[in-house]
Amino acid sequence: MKKISKTNPPTKYLQWIKAQEKLSESQNELEEKDKLLFKYEDGIEREVFDTLKQKLIEEQGYLCAYTGIKILPDIKNEDGRISKTGTFHIEHLKPRTICNKEQQEQGNIISESLDYRNMVACYPKDENNTSCSFGAKRKDSWWNEKEFISPCQEDCERRFSYSWSGTVSSALDDDDQVTITIEKLGLNKNHNSSHNNQTGEYHVHDRRHDAIKAFFGFSKSRRIAPLTKKEAKILLRTIYTTDANGHLKEFCFVLKPLLERYIK
Repeated sequence: MKKISKTNPPTKYLQWIKAQEKLSESQNELEEKDKLLFKYEDGIEREVFDTLKQKLIEEQGYLCAYTGIKILPDIKNEDGRISKTGTFHIEHLKPRTICNKEQQEQGNIISESLDYRNMVACYPKDENNTSCSFGAKRKDSWWNEKEFISPCQEDCERRFSYSWSGTVSSALDDDDQVTITIEKLGLNKNHNSSHNNQTGEYHVHDRRHDAIKAFFGFSKSRRIAPLTKKEAKILLRTIYTTDANGHLKEFCFVLKPLLERYIK
């Protein structure tokens, strides 16, 4: 899991939020039970929504917040129509259902489902995609703040450990929070499950393993020599550097500790 450093929301989004607050204030003559409340499901203006999505994906270096899979935005023609569909959706760390329930109970004008700090970009494009068994789809509406490790937590990266086979585990003994997070996000492939065979899914566990083999030159399908220790040291210094388009390397947070291990 790559640490996400949340920045400020897009200006257009902040302006839109303030406009909704003013709209509610202008209705202050209504009875409390008729108070205007705004939540994510009410819809965000398209231009504002597109700006919000772009800010999130740039903030994350074009990597899924939960899995580290590379994600891409929609590509549009000059007329504004989508020519190539993107590969992510806006995920809520605390599920929208819980945010909206708390809003109703507390009478807040703006639901936490609209809080920028509660939003991240996650694979896949369609959050209702039934063919995906990991990440945001696996987490679904589950929430327990004391048991879940958020990618926005300062210590999230050092809490996880990765093997050469792509398996993820706790870096510390008896770290139940990591174990639960791994299970709730489905970060390791369940070899006893028939889901992958039925859907032909390319599981995140297999993706990590393939990325490791290709990066270090261990893949038999690629005719390249394994990394030298000298090359590994150079790559370690730049593994978290974005390219000219602001993209981080897929699974860079997995490759970094393995590079450190490789050069010892």
